[in-house]
Amino acid sequence: MYGEGLRFVGRQTEERVALGRALRLAQSNPKAVAQISLALAAFYEADHNYAKVEALYRRITEVQRRMPGWFWLLRGANFARWGKFSETEKYHRRATRMKSADREEAYLNIGYVLRAQFKYKQAKKAFQKALEIDPNYSEAKRAISSLQGVEAVTSK
Repeated sequence: MYGEGLRFVGRQTEERVALGRALRLAQSNPKAVAQISLALAAFYEADHNYAKVEALYRRITEVQRRMPGWFWLLRGANFARWGKFSETEKYHRRATRMKSADREEAYLNIGYVLRAQFKYKQAKKAFQKALEIDPNYSEAKRAISSLQGVEAVTSK
């Protein structure tokens, strides 16, 4: 909590030191290791150190096997920022199979990843799946409309 408090007052260097110390002290408590690692991941994410973020996420899954759906969305998003789309898709698809995840968000993110790889037909299907789950999902509606005319141009 101290480390996260330092972040809120703009003392990032001290935050990293405090969180690192907390992580060393918490080794015998898997839940604490997971929570501190998530806080550290947020620190490194802000610094665009995606490899460090992934190392922390991997560590979390080693100490705590059952993670909620939102965790897999975070892990996939880190890979997306890193430009590693196959890993991104893998973790977002994992979230689609979990009741605790915002499945419509997972499908939306899958669509974004597919669209970034120019797989427009597959992207559209993922966006449509998000809309099946939540017919009022405005982001999915916008994503589908962003593909209008793209398939016709790319298939020529």
